[in-house]
Amino acid sequence: MRYAGNMKRSRHGVFTQYTAWFSRSVPEETVRAWLQQEGALADQSCAKFLFSVEADCPDTIEFFQSSLYLDERLSMFHADFVDASVQHGGMSVVPIGMYVLPPTELHPGKCWKWIL
Repeated sequence: MRYAGNMKRSRHGVFTQYTAWFSRSVPEETVRAWLQQEGALADQSCAKFLFSVEADCPDTIEFFQSSLYLDERLSMFHADFVDASVQHGGMSVVPIGMYVLPPTELHPGKCWKWIL
C-alpha cells in the first residue's frame, strides 16, 4: 500500500499519543506509516494496540497463549487498520471492530479477508 499522495493531511499525526506492538508478519511499510503518523512502538505488555496480519505467525500465537490475551486484557488487530486509518485521516472514522484478529482455532477452514 502506498501512502504518498493519497494520505489525508491532519495537524497532528493520526496515531499521536498511541503506542503499538507489531508482529513480524506486518509489512515494514505499515510500521513506517504508524511511525510517520506520530505513533510510538512499545512491547506487548504496555502497547495500546497490537497488530498482526497472520493469526498463525509464531509471535502472534505466543500472544494468544499469554495471560494478556487469556485474561482478556488485550486483543489483536489486523494491521490493515493502520492502513485504513492513514487513508481516512483518522482512527475515529474506521470501525476497529472489523479488524479484530482472532486465534486461528476460532476460524478453522476460513480465509479472513478484510473488506471495507
